[in-house]
Amino acid sequence: MRCSRAAEPRAPLLRCPRKPVAAGGVRGSLLIARALCALGACGRGEAAPSNRWLLLLLSGRVVSRAGMDVLWAPWRMAYIGDRTPTGCIFCAACEGDPRERLLLGMSRASLVMLNRFPYQSAHLMIAPRRHTADLPGLPADEHADLAETLRRALATLAQTLTPEGFNLGMNLGVSGGAGVRDHLHWHIVPRWPGDTNFMPVVADVRVMPEHLLATYDRLRPAFAWLADSR
Repeated sequence: MRCSRAAEPRAPLLRCPRKPVAAGGVRGSLLIARALCALGACGRGEAAPSNRWLLLLLSGRVVSRAGMDVLWAPWRMAYIGDRTPTGCIFCAACEGDPRERLLLGMSRASLVMLNRFPYQSAHLMIAPRRHTADLPGLPADEHADLAETLRRALATLAQTLTPEGFNLGMNLGVSGGAGVRDHLHWHIVPRWPGDTNFMPVVADVRVMPEHLLATYDRLRPAFAWLADSR
């Protein structure tokens, strides 16, 4: 004899669109609204829809019929189409247009710039103007200038953006996680409550609340204390 039981309630299926679309405009808003409704259904104890599809909707990513993830990011064409030789970003920041290089300013021996691939908005990098990865070998006067620039940059961010905390750190060497291994640099990452969420962990998506150049334009006047002595 088979044991029978009442069918459990199930949330409506979130069907995948036939073509990849950007989650923007009216249609994107409707997709996100459906995803939020599904989240509400989960909160009431009903069966959950596909977590992967739900996360992709909320992150602005969509899935095609073939199962390929598509991210609509046309602004990256400037990076893809760039054929200029790659080199040290800190040495290159000392030349050309400061705004294009994201250079906030320079002291006698140090420079301050925004990270082009930030962990969080207003992610700063402070580096010596000397091209070196040898921190113990940095001349004492240049190290003192670097430390003072780091201290004042931290104070400037605190006064301008009023974050609730900071992450400070330096990675030395490839095994130490250095993205630029030949030129040492400090990282300053301002932090706010709630700026860490499920998006980077589950969907490999990091959400930046402000455009990079808008952040630069907002911070540049606050760093006027840096003398541009190029």
